[in-house]
Amino acid sequence: MSFKEKVHAAFVQLQSDKITELKNVIADLSYSAANETKSTAGDKHETALAHLQTSIRQANQQLQELNNQYNLLTSIPASGNHSQIGHGSLVTTDKNIFYISAAIGKISIEEKTVYAMSPSSPLALKMNAKKEQDRVEMNGIVHLIKKVT
Repeated sequence: MSFKEKVHAAFVQLQSDKITELKNVIADLSYSAANETKSTAGDKHETALAHLQTSIRQANQQLQELNNQYNLLTSIPASGNHSQIGHGSLVTTDKNIFYISAAIGKISIEEKTVYAMSPSSPLALKMNAKKEQDRVEMNGIVHLIKKVT
């Protein structure tokens, strides 16, 4: 398995884990809301139930976003090389390693930190269509593109 395939698999797993964790939170909140209706009455009950419903709604919105990112990520072929930077590229610069996929954070693989970023992020937009040995400047920091896969 290539380094890029390992990176892709690790980000897919990370996103999958986040989705599972959030589904568990939603289930716990839903259980609490169902039990809240059975256990108390009055203003205190209505306030507690409203808070739980708000939390469930917010968690469902977060879940939708995580699912969108997961679908975007899994639509990227894990293998294959790019000659130019674009969606699905693994970009090694003299400063960092970036996976142009979805904005889902960072991971450490083989003692290297890899940052997943959206193709629409400012740095990814500046890197778009660049090749090895090109330079990209962002916020006063110049990145020399060493490798694109």
